[in-house]
Amino acid sequence: MGSIRAARVSECQGSPECGLVCRKGLATVALGLLAFQLAGNQEGAVLGTALAIKMVAYVGVAPVASAFTHLLPRRTLLVSLDVVRVVIALLLPFVTQVWQVYLLIFVCVGVG
Repeated sequence: MGSIRAARVSECQGSPECGLVCRKGLATVALGLLAFQLAGNQEGAVLGTALAIKMVAYVGVAPVASAFTHLLPRRTLLVSLDVVRVVIALLLPFVTQVWQVYLLIFVCVGVG
Protein backbone atom coordinates (compact mmCIF):
# COMPACT_ATOMS: atom_id res chain seq x y z
CA MET A 1 0.00 0.00 0.00
CA GLY A 2 2.84 2.41 0.79
CA SER A 3 4.37 1.92 -2.66
CA ILE A 4 1.12 2.92 -4.36
CA ARG A 5 1.05 6.20 -2.46
CA ALA A 6 4.70 6.86 -3.24
CA ALA A 7 4.07 6.25 -6.93
CA ARG A 8 1.12 8.67 -6.95
CA VAL A 9 3.08 11.38 -5.16
CA SER A 10 5.99 11.06 -7.55
CA GLU A 11 3.60 11.24 -10.52
CA CYS A 12 2.13 14.48 -9.19
CA GLN A 13 5.54 16.02 -8.58
CA GLY A 14 6.57 15.40 -12.17
CA SER A 15 3.38 16.55 -13.85
CA PRO A 16 3.08 20.05 -15.30
CA GLU A 17 -0.36 20.47 -13.75
CA CYS A 18 1.05 20.10 -10.24
CA GLY A 19 3.68 22.74 -10.91
CA LEU A 20 1.08 25.09 -12.38
CA VAL A 21 -1.18 24.72 -9.36
CA CYS A 22 1.73 25.41 -7.02
CA ARG A 23 2.84 28.49 -8.99
CA LYS A 24 -0.67 29.93 -9.23
CA GLY A 25 -1.27 29.27 -5.55
CA LEU A 26 1.96 30.96 -4.57
CA ALA A 27 1.21 33.97 -6.77
CA THR A 28 -2.25 34.31 -5.22
CA VAL A 29 -0.87 34.10 -1.69
CA ALA A 30 1.93 36.56 -2.47
CA LEU A 31 -0.43 39.10 -4.01
CA GLY A 32 -2.91 38.67 -1.16
CA LEU A 33 -0.21 39.22 1.46
CA LEU A 34 1.05 42.26 -0.42
CA ALA A 35 -2.47 43.71 -0.51
CA PHE A 36 -2.79 42.99 3.22
CA GLN A 37 0.48 44.79 3.91
CA LEU A 38 -0.44 47.85 1.85
CA ALA A 39 -4.02 48.16 3.12
CA GLY A 40 -3.44 49.48 6.62
CA ASN A 41 -6.76 49.46 8.51
CA GLN A 42 -8.77 48.40 5.46
CA GLU A 43 -7.21 44.95 5.02
CA GLY A 44 -10.54 43.10 5.06
CA ALA A 45 -12.03 45.22 2.31
CA VAL A 46 -8.85 45.08 0.25
CA LEU A 47 -8.53 41.28 0.47
CA GLY A 48 -12.23 40.88 -0.30
CA THR A 49 -11.91 43.11 -3.34
CA ALA A 50 -8.78 41.28 -4.47
CA LEU A 51 -10.50 37.90 -4.28
CA ALA A 52 -13.58 39.29 -6.03
CA ILE A 53 -11.37 40.60 -8.84
CA LYS A 54 -9.80 37.16 -9.06
CA MET A 55 -13.20 35.49 -9.49
CA VAL A 56 -14.37 38.08 -12.03
CA ALA A 57 -11.20 37.49 -14.01
CA TYR A 58 -11.75 33.72 -13.95
CA VAL A 59 -15.33 34.08 -15.17
CA GLY A 60 -14.68 36.89 -17.64
CA VAL A 61 -11.35 35.96 -19.20
CA ALA A 62 -11.65 32.17 -19.46
CA PRO A 63 -14.35 32.01 -22.17
CA VAL A 64 -12.64 34.67 -24.28
CA ALA A 65 -9.21 33.08 -23.90
CA SER A 66 -10.49 29.62 -24.75
CA ALA A 67 -12.09 31.00 -27.91
CA PHE A 68 -8.75 32.38 -29.15
CA THR A 69 -6.24 29.77 -28.00
CA HIS A 70 -6.69 27.60 -31.07
CA LEU A 71 -5.48 30.47 -33.28
CA LEU A 72 -1.94 30.51 -31.85
CA PRO A 73 0.74 27.80 -31.77
CA ARG A 74 0.48 26.00 -28.43
CA ARG A 75 4.17 26.23 -27.51
CA THR A 76 4.41 29.93 -28.31
CA LEU A 77 1.28 30.64 -26.28
CA LEU A 78 2.46 28.72 -23.22
CA VAL A 79 5.92 30.27 -23.26
CA SER A 80 4.42 33.75 -23.64
CA LEU A 81 2.10 33.18 -20.67
CA ASP A 82 5.04 31.98 -18.57
CA VAL A 83 6.99 35.12 -19.51
CA VAL A 84 4.06 37.28 -18.39
CA ARG A 85 3.96 35.39 -15.06
CA VAL A 86 7.68 36.03 -14.57
CA VAL A 87 7.21 39.74 -15.29
CA ILE A 88 4.40 39.85 -12.71
CA ALA A 89 6.66 38.20 -10.15
CA LEU A 90 9.44 40.67 -10.92
CA LEU A 91 7.07 43.62 -10.51
CA LEU A 92 5.97 42.61 -6.99
CA PRO A 93 8.76 44.47 -5.14
CA PHE A 94 7.84 47.71 -6.91
CA VAL A 95 4.14 47.70 -6.01
CA THR A 96 3.29 50.56 -3.66
CA GLN A 97 -0.46 51.06 -4.16
CA VAL A 98 -3.43 48.79 -3.66
CA TRP A 99 -4.73 49.37 -7.19
CA GLN A 100 -1.46 47.98 -8.55
CA VAL A 101 -2.08 44.78 -6.60
CA TYR A 102 -5.57 44.60 -8.09
CA LEU A 103 -4.14 45.00 -11.59
CA LEU A 104 -1.50 42.32 -11.03
CA ILE A 105 -4.11 39.92 -9.65
CA PHE A 106 -6.32 40.43 -12.72
CA VAL A 107 -3.41 39.93 -15.12
CA CYS A 108 -2.06 36.94 -13.18
CA VAL A 109 -5.44 35.20 -13.27
CA GLY A 110 -5.96 36.21 -16.88
CA VAL A 111 -2.79 34.48 -18.04
CA GLY A 112 -3.30 31.53 -15.71
